[in-house]
Amino acid sequence: MKNILLVLVLLLMEFPGSDQNLLSGIQLPALDWPGKRSDWIDVKTDVMPAAKGDGITDDTRAIQEALNQLMAQGSLWKPKTIYFPPGTYRITQTLILKDIMDGCWVVGHGRYTIIKWDGKSGGTMLLLDGAPRSLFEGILFDGNEKAGIGIDHYSSKLFVTEGDQKYLAFKNLDVGIRFGNNGVASAEQSVNNCLFTNCKTGVYIQRFNNYDILIMGSGFYRCGTGIIIGKGANGYVRTCHFEQSAITDINAFGPEHPCSFMRCTSLNSNMFLKWEGGVATAFIQDCHVSGWKAKVAMLLTGPPILIFDCVFTDPPDNESPISASGRLVLSNNTSNTSGLYRDDASVTEIPKGKRNGVVISASQSFFKEVVPVPQKVYDVKKFGATGDGQADDRAAIQTAIDSARLYGKGAIAYLPHGDYKVNGTLYVSGANYTIGGVFPGGSYPGSRIMWGGDAAGIIINVRNPKNIKIEQLTVQDDRDSIDILQTATDHNSSITYNMVTVYGMYMKSSKKGLQLLNLPHGAIVTMDHINGNIRVINSSRAKILINYHWEGMITVEGSSETIRDGFIGIQANLATNVDYGILVRNNQNLVVTNFYMESADRYFSVEGNDNHTGGHVSIAGVKVQTALNPLITIDNYKGRVAALCLQYYQAPEQREITCTGSQPVSLIWIGNNSYSPSVNFHITKSAKLILIENVWKGSSNKIPEGGLQQASEVLDDFREMGENDLYLNYNLKN
Repeated sequence: MKNILLVLVLLLMEFPGSDQNLLSGIQLPALDWPGKRSDWIDVKTDVMPAAKGDGITDDTRAIQEALNQLMAQGSLWKPKTIYFPPGTYRITQTLILKDIMDGCWVVGHGRYTIIKWDGKSGGTMLLLDGAPRSLFEGILFDGNEKAGIGIDHYSSKLFVTEGDQKYLAFKNLDVGIRFGNNGVASAEQSVNNCLFTNCKTGVYIQRFNNYDILIMGSGFYRCGTGIIIGKGANGYVRTCHFEQSAITDINAFGPEHPCSFMRCTSLNSNMFLKWEGGVATAFIQDCHVSGWKAKVAMLLTGPPILIFDCVFTDPPDNESPISASGRLVLSNNTSNTSGLYRDDASVTEIPKGKRNGVVISASQSFFKEVVPVPQKVYDVKKFGATGDGQADDRAAIQTAIDSARLYGKGAIAYLPHGDYKVNGTLYVSGANYTIGGVFPGGSYPGSRIMWGGDAAGIIINVRNPKNIKIEQLTVQDDRDSIDILQTATDHNSSITYNMVTVYGMYMKSSKKGLQLLNLPHGAIVTMDHINGNIRVINSSRAKILINYHWEGMITVEGSSETIRDGFIGIQANLATNVDYGILVRNNQNLVVTNFYMESADRYFSVEGNDNHTGGHVSIAGVKVQTALNPLITIDNYKGRVAALCLQYYQAPEQREITCTGSQPVSLIWIGNNSYSPSVNFHITKSAKLILIENVWKGSSNKIPEGGLQQASEVLDDFREMGENDLYLNYNLKN
């Protein structure tokens, strides 16, 4: 017995993070990297003084020296990754990372890498003064009940965008992650699979111009407030679990643009949602709340609010769980109280559809405690690649890809930081491996594959992939080549694109970028943090889920299919400086949530013709700010087109929506809000207009016979999105 106890003690000493989240009973995944890669800066071996990670030594100076190497001027291709081996790193002063124009990667071993504060009370652990397009992954920030902020996105000069926080934990802090502490915007940020325990606030989105903050798959335990969306900001919260929040799970006071709260769960918190919408609409779907302590579970004020498939159980009394004023659109919500809502609200009830919500109970968590990482690394430079942007690196990269394919078992063909020119196409096929680099980066990306061949070539050709990942890469050419072309004939192909950048950012051309061509029934494609143009052609029998897409145009088209039984969905989308953010042709189907647009010509266009069966396009949007009219066009599309919870923002005063052609189509506008413009519809006789609880100059309600039933079909589109979210991202079936 003594020997067994001794072994346990030694294990705890070796892996000091094993008790890192006793309050919640769940832990960060153990990111079991086999060791540092060729271009990683190891804080224990590659800096002087070296960090000890023993929980006793003050490692502040060592870690700051590693960060200084990222900030140092000089060679463009210096290493941009800091690696923390397992250990507890005691710090006594704020770590500062600033002016990282083109991104970096800070990575640890998950539950076994801890940065612990032992400095002055109220201090900040990691201050990011300008680190756009960066990835922070696999570290536990322990405030030791003294630190103020875990990670502070404080940007004094740089516009910070497209950052990812992934597999991080924050405990015993005033604020886990704070966005927008200074005047320059921090936007298009993700918080994915992170834990927040015993924090006064988990995530704080502070102020105006901090937009498109996406929080998903995360857990909040015994915090004061889980998430704050401050005045002038906006955010999207999905698949998050909250437990025992002392004040509220989510507090949004005066957001500038619409927000969404989807597939979230709350157990024994004081309140789930306090929403003061101001000029912003809200989209609330499939949230389960149990055991709240306040008078209401949701306190709602402001423009139209859509609530459907939400469940309220174990109330403190028999009073209604929702207090609301303004306009409500409700469908299929349940509560074991005397009623669902109270106070003065204009309410429209949409009938239950054919589908249901997918959340099981208020205790359900979507947090992943087990995440595999590659154990076998095939470094392209060991096969002769230079990464200097001059030599032809195609043969070396292809050899690394082929080696990873032959080994399988999650191996990675790895491209260290650099520019890799290829004069011929790279071919990707096979199963169970990854092709990846450091991070996408900006003007001088982390790991970039550049085209050096004929103008109309294909840089990467993906054929019949099976459990393949392409991640943390830029694949881009400014000529007429296709960056990535994926095709498939097999019915069980599957691939994930994660942190991949292709052509299309701030470009008014949809022809290049990532193309999915002729994917059959049973093919699966998921995308996390994709940047640039995406074109889906004749692939409506596949399951394609884009979790978040920043910049570029998305085109869905194809006329050769007679059966369209797959699913194409986008869970968050940003488009600026494009002709259309989304273009749907040939009566194809598409479902979108959280579609944000500004500084672009038009919002979306939907097209059909006389030779195709009916389809559906359902878009739950955010900000709509376009330069030209009409901002939305529907041309001879057959079926239904729906817009939910959009905010028509500022000038021009007159916003035009046009519908032309002879095909029968229903236009279903639910819970939209106009910041100031008028919204005018110009439609043909073959179109039916259905307006439900909108707020703008003119008619807000117009519900013809059968209109509510068609609205229930629209909500079913978003229920199907939820089914695919849980299945493709969390391996959960309804």
